[in-house]
Amino acid sequence: MALKSNLFHLIMLKRLIASSISSMFLFYYSLSLMPIVIYFAISNITYILEWNILRNATCNLSFMLVFDLVSLRFSSLVCLIAASVIIFSSSYISHETFLKRFVLLVMLFVASMNLLVFIPSLPALLLG
Repeated sequence: MALKSNLFHLIMLKRLIASSISSMFLFYYSLSLMPIVIYFAISNITYILEWNILRNATCNLSFMLVFDLVSLRFSSLVCLIAASVIIFSSSYISHETFLKRFVLLVMLFVASMNLLVFIPSLPALLLG
């Protein structure tokens, strides 16, 4: 009986480690954006990053990202809220079998929200 209990606790610990690592990553990303946000607020600048995916004679396919004060603030806020959700959810759904799947879905949601924040074009937003 003790072996079964120890095995159960080991499985629970593995699930909680995945959620803890994800939440700490999001929390530290949110905190690391704060000095960058302050720099953007003081200097009032905007960076536009354009990546040419396909360049042909008739077609030019590019991917643009805009980094400005508003987008960096919103990205930091999204990551901070998602880290709080993962920390809170690790306590009340720690016994669920699909905790890793939930954490993965939250991380994919955060990634898509960050892409939506940084992409300036409407067709790319609709495809995302």
